[in-house]
Amino acid sequence: MDQPTGYSPGYAYGYEGHDPQQNVITTQPPPMSQMQHSTNVVVVQQQPTNTTIIQQTNEWTTGLCGCFEDCADCAAAWFCCWCHRCYLSVKLKESCCLPVCCCCCDLMILRMKIRTMRNIPGGAISDCCATSFCGFCAATQMSREWDNSNMG
Repeated sequence: MDQPTGYSPGYAYGYEGHDPQQNVITTQPPPMSQMQHSTNVVVVQQQPTNTTIIQQTNEWTTGLCGCFEDCADCAAAWFCCWCHRCYLSVKLKESCCLPVCCCCCDLMILRMKIRTMRNIPGGAISDCCATSFCGFCAATQMSREWDNSNMG
């Protein structure tokens, strides 16, 4: 084979001193039948299960207007509203500052907490109405609910 004019074997791969014979593969890999493989394949199939989750819903243990079931709590809610709200917040394991920081919605927050923990049906609108229009009654109901359900 004729070499082009100006061809130099040292410049074949872009730098001087490279021997093109060093890149030649002289042996072939053995056939697949002679290679030893130790690959284990594990297939795990989970069997489908029919699981039905039944959540028990609860009702409030006392009514919204059951204030006179605990007269001392009713009197505290009526005559010392902010003290009773702080007491209720601490009783429900929240900060005593909740009524101060969230004075317009602290009872609603606490009512939602109790409803969620006890799985009592209802929603934000019913909680908002109960705490806005009957705040004293809602506060005493929550206090009684906490005591009656042994959550504390």
